[in-house]
Amino acid sequence: MKYYFYVLVLACIGCTTVQPIKSAQSTQLITSHSISSLEQHSKTKTTILYYYVSPDTKAQRITEIHGTFHWENECIYLFNKSGDRLVKLTALFPELPKNSVSWNEEQKIITLMNPYPTPQYFDFKMGDVIISNGYYHNTNPEFIASRDEKEKKCISDEGLVFVGTYDIQKR
Repeated sequence: MKYYFYVLVLACIGCTTVQPIKSAQSTQLITSHSISSLEQHSKTKTTILYYYVSPDTKAQRITEIHGTFHWENECIYLFNKSGDRLVKLTALFPELPKNSVSWNEEQKIITLMNPYPTPQYFDFKMGDVIISNGYYHNTNPEFIASRDEKEKKCISDEGLVFVGTYDIQKR
């Protein structure tokens, strides 16, 4: 009986923290937008990629991610050290809560909002180090195929990093 209780608890926790990537038959769960579509500065050219967050739970993974923000060819990446080499990961940000991510095109500053318990804003210049909740994921062909050309140019073949906003630290 104890075994079934533990399985049930683990299943509930896993269901509230896992954010699936789009499969061929599922609804689109990862979206990407140009930040200008979120009523930001009209001269914005940088593509900001977003990931699905349930509107009911607004759950994000709590595992830790870290790296250095980098802007290249109108895309935002996180550089992360893996052994002796630097890995370039495509940065994705939560689509909820709305307006938790903003981008200043001229100064190349991304602002992330930690909404809980009261909103806190963190400005990151390109080259700044972030430690936050989130998770890493391999880039897969299905994900790439589901993107338009503007978005595809931002996808690193070295992987993806889903940057969370609940435990932001700036170093």
